Amino acid sequence: MTNIRTMLAALAILVTAGSAVAQTSNPILENYRAYEAALAAGNLLAAERAAIAALAASEARDGDGGRTAVLALNLANVRLQRGLPHDALAPAQRASGLVREGGLVEPLDAALTLGRAELGTGRPGAATRLRNAINQADARGDMGDEAYAAAMELGAAELNASRPAEARRLFLLAAEFARGGGEAQRVARADALVSQGMAMMTIETTPAYSIARVFDDAIELTRDVARRSTPNEELSHTQIVYARAAAWEQLHRSRLSAMDMPEGPQVDRALLVDANSSDGTPVCALTVRRLPAPTYSEGLRERMINGSAAMVLFRTNSAGETVEARTIALAGAEEMAREINVVAPRWNASYSGAAGCSRAALYLFPVRFYVDGN
Repeated sequence: MTNIRTMLAALAILVTAGSAVAQTSNPILENYRAYEAALAAGNLLAAERAAIAALAASEARDGDGGRTAVLALNLANVRLQRGLPHDALAPAQRASGLVREGGLVEPLDAALTLGRAELGTGRPGAATRLRNAINQADARGDMGDEAYAAAMELGAAELNASRPAEARRLFLLAAEFARGGGEAQRVARADALVSQGMAMMTIETTPAYSIARVFDDAIELTRDVARRSTPNEELSHTQIVYARAAAWEQLHRSRLSAMDMPEGPQVDRALLVDANSSDGTPVCALTVRRLPAPTYSEGLRERMINGSAAMVLFRTNSAGETVEARTIALAGAEEMAREINVVAPRWNASYSGAAGCSRAALYLFPVRFYVDGN
């Protein structure tokens, strides 16, 4: 999800400027178009390079005027998307300093971006300033894309600081910011719901059924899209979010079991993806024999006593050979993933289905640690 309103406004003005100098080279426009194309392709490094070039060209031609403010904001945002808040801080500050009435940059957009960069660099008072900006965005009701990432990042910081109630509030806001019928909005909402459920699990007064419903909603939002195959058989973001939701749901069930509480109806969260859906051949049903089992040291068992769960990716080629087996989502003790990854490559797959069915598949399935050690 990107800052759609600012980008479209800038694009409209840049295109107008480009047509006014029909045959004259316009490095601002050329680099801005390269930035947009790289973003659309998911190439954040290329997008950052193009954003740097576009900003430099604007500064050389227009100084603090023209499109410099919005291009600085673009650079800050793509660096934040790359997880580089320290690098994002300077362009975010520059964009914020150039905000003016009626300008290209919406003041609240700039505040949200600057707040994210400040939070990521540990600036004093950053959380308070970003919280205020998020609350303003919530009050306005038209800042979904712009405010989503801010609410998710501040929510994660609050959860890490053992303030689950505030984290839950922020993740709930993020889910609201992501409301919409588009596929990207549904996946973003699901991601926020998973984080909300994580926060709820640390609040003792939260009813178990409320936690289960949040995880179930996240799974329902992503499951159908997660079943689609992807180019080059790479895991999609949707598949990762689905796996994350399923892992945390399994952890919640594990903890209910530990407290001798009913888990609710058993639901199969395994997901089979046809890795070669374009050939028109249905994928074989796949069963994985999970032996040998992971071995957990006594110390690890003690750390996992409150439950741990993982979603494992099992990938096979057209010959039915296992080419990859590893943990892709984890809820609980991190060491669990290491132990699973040691033995998973030795697990065997068996197939069933129509004659000639395709054996090239991605199979995502849960592995859950129970208190009795099984």
